Amino acid sequence: MLRSGKTLGQNQQRTLIELFILEGRLDEALSLWENVQSQLEQNGEDGKAHALLGVRLLAARGNPQRAQEIAIDLLREGDPEDSPIFIPIIEAWVSLGTDQDIKSAWALYLEFRKHLGDQIKIQHYDAVVMCFINACRTDIALAVFKDMMLSGQQTSHESRELYKTSLNLVGSMQSKSMNTKDITNVSLTALMTLPKQFQNKFFYGSWIKKLIGMGEIDAAASVTELMYERGVKPDPKHLNGIIGAWLRDGSVSNKAKAEQLGWAMIQERLDFVKQRSTTSVSASLRTKRREQREQRDIPKYLQRKVPAASIETFSLLLLHYERRGNSSMVALLKEQLRLAEIPPNSYFMNHLLYGELRKGNLTAAWDIYYGMDASTSPDLETFTCLWDCEKVHLGRPSTNDSDAFPGPRQLFAEMVAWYFSQTRFNRKAIGREFSGHLYNQILRCMCLAMDIEGALVALHALKALFTFCPDDDTLRMLPMQVSRMMSDPSKTVSQRHRLGRSNPVGQRRLANMSHILDLIIDQRAKKLESEGVKLEECDKGRLQDEQLYILSELLRVLLRRTVPDDAILKANLEAATMDMGVSRILRLDFLLADE
Repeated sequence: MLRSGKTLGQNQQRTLIELFILEGRLDEALSLWENVQSQLEQNGEDGKAHALLGVRLLAARGNPQRAQEIAIDLLREGDPEDSPIFIPIIEAWVSLGTDQDIKSAWALYLEFRKHLGDQIKIQHYDAVVMCFINACRTDIALAVFKDMMLSGQQTSHESRELYKTSLNLVGSMQSKSMNTKDITNVSLTALMTLPKQFQNKFFYGSWIKKLIGMGEIDAAASVTELMYERGVKPDPKHLNGIIGAWLRDGSVSNKAKAEQLGWAMIQERLDFVKQRSTTSVSASLRTKRREQREQRDIPKYLQRKVPAASIETFSLLLLHYERRGNSSMVALLKEQLRLAEIPPNSYFMNHLLYGELRKGNLTAAWDIYYGMDASTSPDLETFTCLWDCEKVHLGRPSTNDSDAFPGPRQLFAEMVAWYFSQTRFNRKAIGREFSGHLYNQILRCMCLAMDIEGALVALHALKALFTFCPDDDTLRMLPMQVSRMMSDPSKTVSQRHRLGRSNPVGQRRLANMSHILDLIIDQRAKKLESEGVKLEECDKGRLQDEQLYILSELLRVLLRRTVPDDAILKANLEAATMDMGVSRILRLDFLLADE
């Protein structure tokens, strides 16, 4: 259109400029903007929008001085909400890199805060922080983060107050603009003074956590270098957070950095253990290790003495190597953990369990569980993994004796014994964490083992221990599993599943089971109606109890069909409660009752 000689409207011109910017044709965009600037300067909102566009352009083309002049003139009588236009100008000043330019950026940051006042938001601070971090000026970024942490407080450590004090200014600063000349006369070091309560690893740790949450992992890593410079030693959990973030990022370079940092921390722990056992390490050995670190092309924060690894460091690397299927590195990590004399925690052991489950090595998984000592108590996730192992174990042919994994009753007894070993406070927490997946997996395994008595006992024991009742998924799953259970016992689990889906006999058996369930539901509804109970008016707890009753009655019907003698049935249920470790919390008459 420009070549055709046609005159463009104001909106068309602005659209074309923005198109040039998107295509990276900044010189053409700036030239077009200059051509129409004089026409729009005094033209209301159009002039303002054009000026703001010009500020972005000039900042992007490395002319922050003119961009700043236009922005300040525009905002002198304008809306404070337009103040974020200062951010690209700050970034432009910082990118020029000289000390004077950095001071200009800092002066504009203070002006930016003055314009916004109480309307400044966290995202504004975040944007300015990243401007300075990307320019390798983490020290100045720290001062901005400090201001964010102090926002809303009346304190002499806030940057504008420090600036005022340094220039011996009295009273409000609202009538005075910050400028580079004033900043030049004031030491940036003075302006970046931290209050005493922030001169510790916890303050820096909160900044590292925030940067990781923003996805700025390398920026978070650079904060550790600033901590060393300020005489604050990073905590292992700070570096563990960075390692975990790098590993979650998934790029090859970040994975390599995570492994390098993790193993450096492990080596520091091994050195500490060796020093503890041999009193000290020779000076020549320390010098050699320092020279080796300096020769490698690694960041400064890795060349320094990193904090010693914790169990979390080992756990992060274990999960990383397990997911990659790198069994040799997993074995090495386990050996290093032993040499580091750090007791494993349940998180570490659980990932070892899941690793063996993925490999189908159930015997090894059970050995890991039994190898847990008193210092490494299982948790709920441990039993979630073991019940997943149980499902795989039961799905294998009965002739396969390659694993020595226990049956569902023994595993249930292990879980009950663990539960009763916990404090009352921990038991409440376990009840809150207990999941529907684990609940249904336990019942599924009882059915796969063709153990109706075990399934009935489990239903009521899980209610008594974890206050957990059947949900809609259980109502769908359990009848299907029971119908498969009633098929040919000589078939494997997978064969029974296939027969249940495709075999006419299996389909009739499932239809019969559904019919029995419907009859139980109808009879229960009539009984409740005769008692004046309306389910639609019942609370959640009562509805859950009704679902428990319906499934329990289904299992009782099947038990009475297979074991018509009440004495034998009672003995079988008593044996199940003994085997499963719940004989002291469940009454047999309650399990057999219709109510």
